[in-house]
Amino acid sequence: MTDQSFQKNIELGNAALTSGNYVEALACFERALEVKPDDARINAKVGAAQYKLRNYPAAIKHLEYANELKPGDRELLYSLGMVYIKAGEKTKALTTYDKLKKLNPEKAEDLYRAIYA
Repeated sequence: MTDQSFQKNIELGNAALTSGNYVEALACFERALEVKPDDARINAKVGAAQYKLRNYPAAIKHLEYANELKPGDRELLYSLGMVYIKAGEKTKALTTYDKLKKLNPEKAEDLYRAIYA
């Protein structure tokens, strides 16, 4: 796959995600992931599509890996915390909250409220 087709898959995936076509978004992002498996942004996109499809274990896997590749990313931590909540992993969501409150107290409060909603 060329860099151009890699970028095209990301663009198509973003458009599909925005329009609610999560299966298509996932397919596009997974094609991009085949080219750059260690790209935090692409892993986060795969995680987001999996989250929308309610495949929480796969979403967690990709978001945790993206977080390893890009530690300290506030949006990634928030997304990961939200997936933990949906997956019923409250302890992990609280641990994520603790990390996030050092980076972005406002986002951390949003996550906290979601944990106890």
